[in-house]
Amino acid sequence: MKKILFILAITISSLSFAQGNLQFNQVKFIEYTTATTAYSTTTAGVITVPAGKVWKVEHANVYMVATYPRTQYGGWSLFIDNTLIYRSKGASNSIHLIDAFPLWLPAGTYNIVVGQETAGSQTVNSSINAIEFNIVP
Repeated sequence: MKKILFILAITISSLSFAQGNLQFNQVKFIEYTTATTAYSTTTAGVITVPAGKVWKVEHANVYMVATYPRTQYGGWSLFIDNTLIYRSKGASNSIHLIDAFPLWLPAGTYNIVVGQETAGSQTVNSSINAIEFNIVP
């Protein structure tokens, strides 16, 4: 009897799905240019993952827009809502690189926030690379 119940449980669990299957839809590359001020955060933009889709964020980056050759690197952070997804290395080497990928985003709207961890006002570029999947039942 135990064997029959075990086989029945395995069969039922293998036939049922908690979620749909994922089907590749497209690659997303989103860029923002943001004016930042010292030791503050600025909303760079908003992304919306459509209903019936999910994004797999593979990489993000933040870097200063320089009009002349520059060797100093600032310390910037990139957030999706309140989740830190990227932090650049500061000029003093006191800020360490954070790379929290992959990050899965379900359908919804998210704020993209850039944080500046250095003095002065800067213009920075940020980018997010993601793969969009359709959720197929």
